[in-house]
Amino acid sequence: MTRKILIYCILTILTSCSHTNLLTYKHKKYYKENSIITNDSIFKLYQNVCYNRPRVIDEEFCYELTLKFIDTSAAKTKRTLNLQADTLIVKASYGIFSIWNWYDENNKVSGEIEIIKWDKNEVVLRENIKANDFNRKETKKFVGTRIFKRKNE
Repeated sequence: MTRKILIYCILTILTSCSHTNLLTYKHKKYYKENSIITNDSIFKLYQNVCYNRPRVIDEEFCYELTLKFIDTSAAKTKRTLNLQADTLIVKASYGIFSIWNWYDENNKVSGEIEIIKWDKNEVVLRENIKANDFNRKETKKFVGTRIFKRKNE
């Protein structure tokens, strides 16, 4: 009986660790977060959560989420978008990038976003996004309200 309880506790801990909300990482040491509007030909929101310990070479990495808006007027009208059902309006992508890894990952992004505010220089989203990384067999979440600012050139 004790062994079963111990195994259950270990599995519970491992499962809870694999569904980490990346938007809480900015409060951890050596992490920072960026949420920007890019100036590409298509309207994009780019969010990354990066680790970089000072004076340590080649250990930095970033979790990156990109939301590409194909139809901005439909997005503004609908306001709440399902990332799997509304792919004609918005496309989401996710990856983990470092000096050692610059390839797109084998993953699936799901969940939804709610547009709170949208103007030329600022977009505010309430995110409830889950990224399943099939290569690493882990799930990361982007849960919370984020303010995206126009990228200065």
